[in-house]
Amino acid sequence: MLSAFEPNTIMQALEQWQNQMDLMLHTGMNEFRAKKLVMQSKNFSMKGLISLYLAASDSDSDFKHGLIDERYSLEIILVKASAKTAA
Repeated sequence: MLSAFEPNTIMQALEQWQNQMDLMLHTGMNEFRAKKLVMQSKNFSMKGLISLYLAASDSDSDFKHGLIDERYSLEIILVKASAKTAA
């Protein structure tokens, strides 16, 4: 079973298993979470997901080092994610 805290593994799983049941069976995710993840994954390419993951990591690091506040950190990620889905 895959851990929910392994984003690279989850992204690889989404490439392989594009339906909710496969994702639930292979990751142990509950139905609601698997359904939402499959629906959301259709809005992003693998490159886009990696880009958002890296942006979230950078934003988290900036927050933890006191360079930005927590609200601004979250806003950065939301704007980048919105820009990806609006395109």
